[in-house]
Amino acid sequence: MERIVFKKSILNRPVEESISSPLEKIYIGLGYKGNSEVLVEVVEECPNIAENPYVSFKADPICLYNVLTRSERRGLQLVVLIHSHPASPKPSYLDLEGMKTWRYPWLIIDSRSGEYAAWILVDGGVKRVEVVLVN
Repeated sequence: MERIVFKKSILNRPVEESISSPLEKIYIGLGYKGNSEVLVEVVEECPNIAENPYVSFKADPICLYNVLTRSERRGLQLVVLIHSHPASPKPSYLDLEGMKTWRYPWLIIDSRSGEYAAWILVDGGVKRVEVVLVN
């Protein structure tokens, strides 16, 4: 995985909503996988049901199931997990643990600044993934 391609308008929504929220936000990026990139067509939000949603996240499993079911009907795949936290957009310890289960790129949004970065777990370590915005 070399890069994630978003239309600006698709990525702007989660960034703007994350900045205005004290809670960690969760979004599921749906689209298509290529050899070296993924193209994100749709981003859907799921409620954060973590015990302390100010410092951690857990996607509502019913929402996640519904998002994935709808995506299959549209011929889309889960291609990126997006979440925010009130810190620099680097994977936390909990993110690294989650990445072991959810082997997709993770795009992390700093809810204080709107800065974001994407990461993927590769050979036990994290690798930064380029995020490309197109019109």
